[in-house]
Amino acid sequence: MAAPFIFLNAFYRLRPGSLLRFDGLILCLAAQFGLHLLIQILLDFLGLGLKFFLGLLYSLSKSREQAESSGVIIKSIKYVRINNPSGI
Repeated sequence: MAAPFIFLNAFYRLRPGSLLRFDGLILCLAAQFGLHLLIQILLDFLGLGLKFFLGLLYSLSKSREQAESSGVIIKSIKYVRINNPSGI
């Protein structure tokens, strides 16, 4: 917790003033807590998005395997024979 006060003192020594002191305090708190929290939230969203995407890919691959094994999807067509008795 000492880091914000060290940063604030360095900020205040550059140009003393009440407004700058207040801005420095806000910058310190944002740098100390807000940025860490923002990064954590972004990583959580990225992690959830990655988990969702990987889960979707896994379920699609499992669905395709199940469909292929049950004969819904034909893996390959070797030849096609057309019965055309009318000659059209």
